[in-house]
Amino acid sequence: MILPKKAIFDQSLFMPLVVERCVKPPGFIFAARTYRIVLNKSGLYLLHIGRAMGPKVRADGYLADKLAQSMISKMEKKMMGKLSEREEGIDDANLEQELILSKKSRRYATRNEVELKFKVLANGLGKLRIKGKGVNVRVEIQPYDVPTVEQILNDF
Repeated sequence: MILPKKAIFDQSLFMPLVVERCVKPPGFIFAARTYRIVLNKSGLYLLHIGRAMGPKVRADGYLADKLAQSMISKMEKKMMGKLSEREEGIDDANLEQELILSKKSRRYATRNEVELKFKVLANGLGKLRIKGKGVNVRVEIQPYDVPTVEQILNDF
C-alpha cells in the first residue's frame, strides 16, 4: 500500500523524528547556539539547548596560539559537558515543559505557522532556515542528520 506524501498517519504509529544537535553559527552580536529539532504528533519543536562554540580561530605566534588553544579547549569541554547534561534532562514525553525552561524554544503545531527552507551544500552540510513567530534562525545540519531533516520536511 502506497500512502500519499501528506497522508494523515495513525498517531499511535508515529515515531518522533529528532535532530539531536544543530548549531546556529555566531554573528557579530549574538553567540552561537545549539538547538534540538523534534517532530512529534504535537508539532515541530525547536528546543534551545544552550550556547555553542564558534569556529576555532588561530592566534598569531606559536606561544600565543598554544595559550589560546589551551583556553579554548577548556571552555569547549565545559560547554560540551553542560550541553550533554541539558540533553539528558530533556523529557521527550513532555516537550511542553521544555518550552517553559527556555524563552528561545518554540513549538509550531502546523506548517502554516512556520517557514522552513532547507538546502544541502556540496560538502554535505545542510542549512535549515526556520522562520516563524518569535524566531528567525539558520542552523547548520551535520551530513548524517540530512536524511532526518528531509523526512521532517516531508512529514510536517
